[in-house]
Amino acid sequence: MKTLRIISSKLNNTHWKLGQSPTSCTGFNYTIEEKKYSNVTCNCTFNASTICHVESIELKGLDLNGTLPKEFGDLRHLRVLHLHSLFGNRIFGSIPDEINNISTLEELVLESNQLGGHLPSSLEKLTNLRRLV
Repeated sequence: MKTLRIISSKLNNTHWKLGQSPTSCTGFNYTIEEKKYSNVTCNCTFNASTICHVESIELKGLDLNGTLPKEFGDLRHLRVLHLHSLFGNRIFGSIPDEINNISTLEELVLESNQLGGHLPSSLEKLTNLRRLV
């Protein structure tokens, strides 16, 4: 939960309702309208259901802004990261090298944000990555 708090703060995300429980994965999912929503999926079956790992984050059209947090790289079980911007996100800067720490990552969708710079060569280490937009 600490990592999600940092990510939320760096993206100026006022939508997540982060609880105090370090093992809870609630307060993240809501829909403002069809193309503006947050969906976070966790797997809480680890260590006798006392540990949750974030597996999917979709933050679409939520007026998020800031640089892409390097802390996403701490979510080692993440399979899907969608920060689609068609209707409102304004994430800028470059893709941090720490993204290559997520060996489970299958989809990285950063479409229509204000990212710049080169794609990090470290992305080639993401052998499970099948979608990069």
